[in-house]
Amino acid sequence: MDGYLDGEAEFRTLDTGADSDADSGAGSALGEDAGERRFLVTDDLGVLDEHGRFTLTGRAGGVRAAVRDRAVDAALFRLESDLLNLPCLRDTAVVRVSLPTLGDALVVPFIAVAVGREATGYAALRTACARRVPSIPAHVIAVDHIPYSPTGRIRTAELLRAVVPILTLNLQLEQTVHQEISA
Repeated sequence: MDGYLDGEAEFRTLDTGADSDADSGAGSALGEDAGERRFLVTDDLGVLDEHGRFTLTGRAGGVRAAVRDRAVDAALFRLESDLLNLPCLRDTAVVRVSLPTLGDALVVPFIAVAVGREATGYAALRTACARRVPSIPAHVIAVDHIPYSPTGRIRTAELLRAVVPILTLNLQLEQTVHQEISA
């Protein structure tokens, strides 16, 4: 629930068709009309059963609402599942970003299953990203750890602060090498 209390969260008020005053007695105190409820919108994915229980099945990886595309969202969810099933990885994350240095891209940090297996992990992740989401460039990077909150959500801002400068430097080095080769 990191960031939800400091105003970053998105809330929506929806008419549920139920009498909120009768259910909780809080509707009028919150200024809600009968049947209107306030909901927190997150990037968690899941299934709602017939009893109203929500079972988490994944995360949308921090994809901002402004850049969402249902086909890409579905591909990103399947990509993360594909990556987490690779035997050469202990953990990974898929974060869609739009930054001046990287453009619209995927940042895919990963933890290799063992020291020395980073090259295998890198190749497997690059291949899976290119196959599952070819329309967005993927920047894959090995990391020592992926920061999680106490509730198990990836601390996206902390993760990006750690990896984006490295990715930017790598891109600058690649551009320099390409310029020297073509000169």
